[in-house]
Amino acid sequence: MKLANVQDVLERMQLKNMVGVGDNSSIESAIVSATSMVESILRTPVEYASRIDYFDNTRGRYDTYEPSTLILTQKYIILGTVEVYNTEKNGELLDDLTGLTQVDALYYYVNNEAGTVRILGDFNTSYAGLAVKYTAGFKEGSTTIPYWMKDAAIAGATYIQHTHAVTHGKKDMVNMSKPLSGIMYTSLNEYIRTSYEGTSPIRAETV
Repeated sequence: MKLANVQDVLERMQLKNMVGVGDNSSIESAIVSATSMVESILRTPVEYASRIDYFDNTRGRYDTYEPSTLILTQKYIILGTVEVYNTEKNGELLDDLTGLTQVDALYYYVNNEAGTVRILGDFNTSYAGLAVKYTAGFKEGSTTIPYWMKDAAIAGATYIQHTHAVTHGKKDMVNMSKPLSGIMYTSLNEYIRTSYEGTSPIRAETV
């Protein structure tokens, strides 16, 4: 998965129209590395995927129901793709979605960017008693990739490429991790969504 393409990086480096810029393999590699860093900073995969996350919604004998938040494996959910499923009776193990009850959308709220589902209904409880099916992320080259996310990848790839070029073959290799992180955080900082309270999946699968 790459959040940008070679031409984006060449334009940023002001090399787009220069003769002799033919081998793009190193730029491709730099973009892959920058995309991986974007995922690390944002704490989410960004590649387009359909997923099912399973959650434990058991509670103690004397606990009463309270609304809860499910933290999904992936953020940037595609609008309208979320489906929530619940076991048909208390204590029943949820292995897959076959024959299970789909929850009405009135009983949960989705935060698409943060990748969370706020459960508002008192459902049947069980280990793996809730499941969320959804699609999230971006296809490579898609126009739906946010400009700031793409810009961070371009900036990161440009820095990686430039630093590699000026230090290649030298003994005094530059440690570029700190300045690279700083450059990318400039674009990404205000979009970092950290969920401090909520339930993480006990199992997740890609479908």
